[in-house]
Amino acid sequence: MRMILNDMLLPYLIALIVQFLIIGYLSYLTLKKRKTKILFGLFTVAFIFTLTLISYKANYHCYSGEKLIKKGYYSDGLVHLKKCHNVRSYFHYLEYMPYFYLTEKKELLSLIGIASYENKNYKDAILYLSSTLSIDPNQFIPRAYLAHSYFLTEQYKEAEKNYLILIKLDGSISFIRSYHLGLSYMHLGSFDKAILEFKSAIQIEPERKDINFLIASCYAALKDTSNAIKNLNEAITFDRKFLEVALKDSNFNYMKSEIIKLKQ
Repeated sequence: MRMILNDMLLPYLIALIVQFLIIGYLSYLTLKKRKTKILFGLFTVAFIFTLTLISYKANYHCYSGEKLIKKGYYSDGLVHLKKCHNVRSYFHYLEYMPYFYLTEKKELLSLIGIASYENKNYKDAILYLSSTLSIDPNQFIPRAYLAHSYFLTEQYKEAEKNYLILIKLDGSISFIRSYHLGLSYMHLGSFDKAILEFKSAIQIEPERKDINFLIASCYAALKDTSNAIKNLNEAITFDRKFLEVALKDSNFNYMKSEIIKLKQ
């Protein structure tokens, strides 16, 4: 893709150049010697050109990357966003210049993290999403992607921590959060907490009878046979395959005879 001036960047670059020219001209007026003025003028032009080029390159890649991601082209978008990030990392001091970059640093890091997640590169997703949240910990969408990234990489303690932060930020219950938080608790061996989250999830989507199986497995792990059987029955009324799954689940080992009776 050729680097061309698009509708969004052109007005910005004109304003940036005008800003630098005004500053340069005002400084120029304060000089007295003609030779000094000429040298200063040449230096100012070179300086303005260099900064404008840096600004354009970074903003172009960020703008292009964001557009590609919105269209679902995560791999191509990620290439542009990382190029933007590399330029900005190299010239990091320019972050402190007002309006030099169109996209805030936290937004850029968030976009790279989300694109990495969609590209199934969860290690990079965790890196960039953690970075943007270190700038502003109250960002909801990056936090959600970070929680899912930790879950998918089996870092259940970190997943639990971030799902709980999400609940505090949002103040409401969602199926996805309750479901994944329940699974995280289950993997961590906190079966009581897992049951509570699964029950919240099934209240939102009662047709999800697979959740009943997970609740049954948690009760079995706690040696609560009656509740395990009750929820297993709920699951097998939807699909009898859960009987076979239960026989292979180590949580049900102590009650295999009861499960075999259900098969009859």
